[in-house]
Amino acid sequence: YRLKCRKIDGGVFAGVLVPSGVKRQPNNPASVPFGGNGHTGIYWGAESLFELKEDWELNIRLQGSKRFSKTQNSRISINYEPIIFGAIEGPVEIDPGFTFFFSPTFKMNDLRDGFGAGIQYCLAIHGGDVWTDKREDQTIPNTLYGLRNSSGGYILPGVYQLSKWKAEYLNVTIFYDPDRLTTDEGVKPHVVFQWDIPVHLFAQEKVSKTNLVSLGLTFHF
Repeated sequence: YRLKCRKIDGGVFAGVLVPSGVKRQPNNPASVPFGGNGHTGIYWGAESLFELKEDWELNIRLQGSKRFSKTQNSRISINYEPIIFGAIEGPVEIDPGFTFFFSPTFKMNDLRDGFGAGIQYCLAIHGGDVWTDKREDQTIPNTLYGLRNSSGGYILPGVYQLSKWKAEYLNVTIFYDPDRLTTDEGVKPHVVFQWDIPVHLFAQEKVSKTNLVSLGLTFHF
């Protein structure tokens, strides 16, 4: 036993974010990008697992990620209109902000006859994106950075402020593991029910407060 735990495990990780998703279409305001909108990036972090007592586990995960800057065509606002409705189109260098992720998870396995439960807290914070107008002819000025008043505050915030966001969720999980009851050979389904609940405990800003309910089946053979 170490630190009064049955087991303590941990590690570090790193990887590359490959932009394989659909990019935003500049002439379609309703288009939604997936997978970083064409930006390659990297991620890194650390994770630890504490087995507090038999079938009681605490997992803590810290992760950071950064996508690299890239120049691509985009709508450009010239009269403080939203960028997706920008009056002109041209090359813009976009440098995405840093993203931080923190998630502790507490899980109790085999509470009774193979049933278990867990709760997870997720906090994600994304910094502002920096946009730089790369048009050769900038006779028409852009208003990407909004409008400031005499005291230095934003009357109309620009893309840097608008692209910041913070999200908080609680994930409640109930699962059934038939392998806890029997060791007989055969295909036995592991059933998992999950409910993501938006919360506002520390920081929540510019995110959709939507619930997600999912039911999963896993077969081991």
